[in-house]
Amino acid sequence: MLIPPQLRRPTVDLTDDIGDVFSNYLRGVAIAVFGYMAFMAMLLSLLGAPYGLLLGALFGAIYLIPYLNVVISSTTLVLVTVLSGKQDWLTIHFSSPWAYAGVLVVSYVACHFVFDMIVYPRFVGNAVGLHPIVSMFVIFSGGALFGLPGMILAFPVAGSIKVILDRLLAVTNKTERELILPELPLRHRDDVTG
Repeated sequence: MLIPPQLRRPTVDLTDDIGDVFSNYLRGVAIAVFGYMAFMAMLLSLLGAPYGLLLGALFGAIYLIPYLNVVISSTTLVLVTVLSGKQDWLTIHFSSPWAYAGVLVVSYVACHFVFDMIVYPRFVGNAVGLHPIVSMFVIFSGGALFGLPGMILAFPVAGSIKVILDRLLAVTNKTERELILPELPLRHRDDVTG
């Protein structure tokens, strides 16, 4: 009720659009995490890692922990591989489980960074309506300026700013006749004409 009646409908529309950006962001993150989970489960299974499907699901569950997810996942992968004693993959025989674990970790880390730098910004950026290049800029800027909270909030904030700028550009590109301006209240009419 604090918003004047003439501006209430556009304001409610704007807040609805910003709410849609946040819900689309959450949907995009969920799709990216489940895609990561499936991709890592397939990769680890194809590479013959012990418990590849289970490890892929675990790695997907901790994917959203920035920086630490790679350390935790790599350590877990090494421990599981070494403790299983596995050192064969298809027709390749490694000298020890440590060597096999090293190959698995290098493959995992390389695929993780490709997913993190290319696929994740594309999924989440498209969900909030940002171009992939803008998405990468947004997440790097958010991280550089505000650290971890900046990286987490970078996409929804940038998407919300885009919605506001789209509305401003739509208003500024209209002629005076196309604009639906609120009527001047009676208490201000004397000041304008006088």
